[in-house]
Amino acid sequence: MVEHQKNPQDIGVIYIGADCEKMTLEGIDVEDLKERLNVPRDKLIILWVGRFSNEKGPLYMVKAIAGLNVTKPFHVVAIGDGHQLQACQDFVELHGLTQTVTFTGALPMEEVKRYMAIGDILLMTSE
Repeated sequence: MVEHQKNPQDIGVIYIGADCEKMTLEGIDVEDLKERLNVPRDKLIILWVGRFSNEKGPLYMVKAIAGLNVTKPFHVVAIGDGHQLQACQDFVELHGLTQTVTFTGALPMEEVKRYMAIGDILLMTSE
């Protein structure tokens, strides 16, 4: 910006991302948490967290899940809300994946943090 003759005092940086200090998973008993959250203990947990909107790509997520050909049992937990949530739920139902995908809706950050502790894979589909 300085190169474009902007006053350096008028320039600020806005960091986007997670505050790692707030996202610590220390002290979380993963097996107990899986049981309390009713998440299968014997399956690989794939976690998707985001707004169910075009730019976050939730339809990519459910289509990818439908196309998986794996030998290890897995379960998907999709956290968030938005205008594409119903379309994703309909897709999951149409493809017989209701036992494989759990939609939680929007959750407070503390609850999201708990789910992140049990996730084995974080799936991101943002454009």
